[in-house]
Amino acid sequence: ALLSKAYRLNQLMSAGHRMRRVQVSARDAVRPLLGLFVINVTLLLCITFITPYHYERVPVSNYDLYGRNVESYGTCRASDGMIWAFLGPLLAANFLGVAVATNQSWIARNMPTEMSESYYLALSMASLLETAILGGPILLVVSDMPTALYIVKSLLLSIACMTILLPLFVPKYLASRQQLGISSSSGGFRSTRRDFSSDGLAVS
Repeated sequence: ALLSKAYRLNQLMSAGHRMRRVQVSARDAVRPLLGLFVINVTLLLCITFITPYHYERVPVSNYDLYGRNVESYGTCRASDGMIWAFLGPLLAANFLGVAVATNQSWIARNMPTEMSESYYLALSMASLLETAILGGPILLVVSDMPTALYIVKSLLLSIACMTILLPLFVPKYLASRQQLGISSSSGGFRSTRRDFSSDGLAVS
């Protein structure tokens, strides 16, 4: 959705700079969103029906005096190694989508906040891209440690959500508060002039 919005705005502004009239409908702008949506749904359905996950117990290297394993953890794993035939393109498509959205947002970074939050969106997408680049290797390192994997996944999801929500909504909130303050000040100034004018007429 963010990619579609930035793409639509860039198309309009680019045509304006070239002094050309162009119409970018919502249908045109939503094509990147629909493309990524179809790719995600298709690949996830392939994973679900072709190589579904199943629950299994994984033993940990912890044995008693008789050589018996005394510790294990439960997890869901794919049926076979074929999952990477779908998971690889899925990760690549979404990573590419984030990269393209970052580029589109960076192009529109100088547009005013009233028209678009593209500057903050560029920061948000760049942070999300950095989170994906740094978080991927960490997930691989802790993949055999359930507790650490859970904590890392939770932190990465929280960071990913906050890097989108905070830069997107906090500047909008601050801008609206500032605009409200300017409007209130202007209204008070007008009322003061009106009162002064009426008093002046009374005196004269």
